[in-house]
Amino acid sequence: MNVIAISGPPFSGDSLLAESLADSLGYRIIEPAVVVERAAAWSASHQELNQALTRRPRIWDRFLRRGWAYLIVLQAALAEELRGGRAICYGNLSDLLPSGDGFLLRIRIEAPLEFRTKMVQERFKLGPAESLDLLRQFDRDKQGWLRNLYGAGWRETLRHDLLIDLGRMQPSEAAAIAAQLVQGQYPVASEQLQQAALDNLALSSRLRAALACCASTAHLDLDVAAESGLVSISGKIPGPNELREVQRIVSQVPGVVDFVLNGVKPGTPEGQPAGVSAFLRKIQRLSAWKPLRPTWVAISLILCLVLASSWVLNKLGSTVFDAAFARVYTRTFTGVITDTICAGKVSMDAQCAKRCVRLGKDVKYALYDGGDVYVLSDQAGAERYAAQRVQVRGVLDASAKTLRVASIKPSL
Repeated sequence: MNVIAISGPPFSGDSLLAESLADSLGYRIIEPAVVVERAAAWSASHQELNQALTRRPRIWDRFLRRGWAYLIVLQAALAEELRGGRAICYGNLSDLLPSGDGFLLRIRIEAPLEFRTKMVQERFKLGPAESLDLLRQFDRDKQGWLRNLYGAGWRETLRHDLLIDLGRMQPSEAAAIAAQLVQGQYPVASEQLQQAALDNLALSSRLRAALACCASTAHLDLDVAAESGLVSISGKIPGPNELREVQRIVSQVPGVVDFVLNGVKPGTPEGQPAGVSAFLRKIQRLSAWKPLRPTWVAISLILCLVLASSWVLNKLGSTVFDAAFARVYTRTFTGVITDTICAGKVSMDAQCAKRCVRLGKDVKYALYDGGDVYVLSDQAGAERYAAQRVQVRGVLDASAKTLRVASIKPSL
């Protein structure tokens, strides 16, 4: 099996199983950061892509289809990463893969609430009650994210080949069971057919991303399928301008040999999009411009007010949640502002730290408390206190050894 997708509720141990299974099979793990980096080549920011991958969209984003476009771009980036085969993805990345392809083994992870709560405690250094509350918030976000992706029937859409409960076995034991399926006990297509399916997925995803990122076609609801360079597009295209834009984009996507639209080749009489004749007649009737009726003006104003109110409520709710989260989980850390290379190793000064951050690859300012090193989210603020002893208030991500900084001030 060329690709293994491991999914489950947040903090159910999917990453632990992915690591153990990758060691057993010699597969590579597709990390979310790698996919986001590749997706950013489509002119989307890292922050927006990370939010689209981990958070349920807000009402305003759903209305603008902005989050949906980011998900399509992420799926295209993931498909490109998987083309080499022998890969494992987990978490929300695995849920981006379509079902029913012969190259894919889907594994569903389940774990008892106590197991998941303990994982939250270990990562965020919280008490049992706070960990449970935070876990429920993560569950609500994940379910909302899946509903946005697949609709209300997302549970029926995501079919899995293997169900594993990590509350009853160790990740190594679960990996041994999954490895047996991958190594020949699970009926799959040949290596050539699996690779062809991966190439087809990459081409169709690449075209969907190109259509979603173009302003003139982003509003179109089109399905794209590919097979050996032949692309089949289905959906309604309202007018000739949109049709020309679709043809232009298709011609620019590498790997497309030919394409058909709704079963026929564009350019033939049968290939004209549905509704073009009616569209042209409507343009002719409206050639003499008439002022808008007062009724339509009122409806437009009401719609704008409703959308503006939704946006304000979403912003207000997000601000209140962030403030409440920061108030509950913010702590004070004392140490010296240094860089991730020299922390605790050499005596240093401010110029040394600044030079290391400026010249070193992936080197960042960090707080060294004498035992641990925490990368700081506020790099600009940290630079002002390089080589100084400070007090940092922020939220700790113990797993990633990072501090989400609320404030930095000198320590007396």
